[in-house]
Amino acid sequence: MFVTGLKCFKCGTTYEMTPTAYTCPACAGTPGDDGILDVQYDYHALSNIFPDLIKKSGRYDVFRFLPLLPISEPTNVLPVGGTPLVAAPRLAARLGLKSLLLKDETRNPTRCLKDRATAIAVTLATANGYRDMYCASAGNAAISLAGFCANHGLGCHVFVPSEASQTRLNWLRRYGADIHVSTGNYDQAYDEAERAGAENGWYSRNCAFNPFLVEGKKTVAFEMGEQLGWQAPDLIVAPVGDGCTLGAIGKGFRELEAVGLTDEIPQLIGIQSEAI
Repeated sequence: MFVTGLKCFKCGTTYEMTPTAYTCPACAGTPGDDGILDVQYDYHALSNIFPDLIKKSGRYDVFRFLPLLPISEPTNVLPVGGTPLVAAPRLAARLGLKSLLLKDETRNPTRCLKDRATAIAVTLATANGYRDMYCASAGNAAISLAGFCANHGLGCHVFVPSEASQTRLNWLRRYGADIHVSTGNYDQAYDEAERAGAENGWYSRNCAFNPFLVEGKKTVAFEMGEQLGWQAPDLIVAPVGDGCTLGAIGKGFRELEAVGLTDEIPQLIGIQSEAI
């Protein structure tokens, strides 16, 4: 592993790498900001050797990028990653763009990018003896967790807001998840999930708090960089809820720059539905 430690985004305190780390202990109790930790790596040691390491892995999933992940070895989870970058010339022409590429994350097991984070979460949970996992979600993250837990034989507890759609609830039921429907919005469901997780000793798949899940999501940036011959695109547009995915894409390209594979970082634009 090339992990050197964990650093709090808020206060800058650094900690040793522990696979069960969560939020920053120094910032605990701060209203509205628990202090999110960021995984740090030895980028200098990876300079000039990262491409060779990923080629030698012989893999095409997220674990292809193991040197820049917070795990020591892969777990036999559902295969995630290695999704195609598809040219969309007609759409590009309609928008007045020279080139437009779509990263097709529907090829993942539950048809979304969330599976990248879930793969890392399940890997860490099982490696550290957890048999139950939980998350709060409006739908996609919960479905991702439920699908992976069903495949891996783990207990799955999902907390969804009151407005969660019946279609998504039906998906969760088919995967055998333990579903908790909140009487309030997503924020209330999130608080309820965190309390239940702490009380029962479940492993968290809440990406906004668990510092390791962004590490799975950032692999989409590694793949795009590799598929483009280690050239960063000019612009990346991604949907955002709490911003974890957009932040992960940014971190991925910063790390490619840090190990000397790209010489620039793309502009990032987050898009959210007006209905949210």
